[in-house]
Amino acid sequence: MDAHVLFVFAISIALLYIKPGPNQAMKITKALNEGFLSSWFFTMGATLTVIFYFTIAGLGIELLQSLMGVVGVYFKIIGAAYLLYLGYKGLSNVEKGVWKGRKLSQKTNLLGSMGLGILMTLGNPITIFYFIGIIPTFMTMGGLALGDIMLGVGIIALVGGLADFLLIMLVTQAKGALSHTRFVRRINVFAALGFILIGAFLLFSAIMNYDGGFAI
Repeated sequence: MDAHVLFVFAISIALLYIKPGPNQAMKITKALNEGFLSSWFFTMGATLTVIFYFTIAGLGIELLQSLMGVVGVYFKIIGAAYLLYLGYKGLSNVEKGVWKGRKLSQKTNLLGSMGLGILMTLGNPITIFYFIGIIPTFMTMGGLALGDIMLGVGIIALVGGLADFLLIMLVTQAKGALSHTRFVRRINVFAALGFILIGAFLLFSAIMNYDGGFAI
């Protein structure tokens, strides 16, 4: 890959990481409610999944399409069910994270948070579409050399990690002040509604694609 392609790839990864969506909402929610480490472990799981998709796509677009044709529907169903559950729990506890004279939780469940990041990213059709429909417009995927794949993995880890780090640091540094206002309630409500809407979309997509084909 030449310098121009690497630059465009890095910018596209940054856009992928900062775009609004369920992962962003979960990062903010975890940072407010559970602290930096819990949110960071979540992003680690999400990044591992992005790297997995990139590696499979780098070996061959057809391979990723075939893989998602076999298990994509099940990922969507599982992801949809979990997002709907998160939406329900969020609406039933909109006060979560609001400061009431107590210390905010600092949970650091590595496996739980990483697993959640993996599950939500596996079930996110936007991430899948990114490597099947967007990346190939400026990068030749399929049959990438090992060096190119490792370079791409490094860019994903560096750029994605930096974007997540800045977001989580901003939220955790500001959470004391933010938790004294209605901001947390609004974040919880918007996040819960977002989870429900995206979960419903994933479920609809899975039902429409029940024959095993790949669909966004």
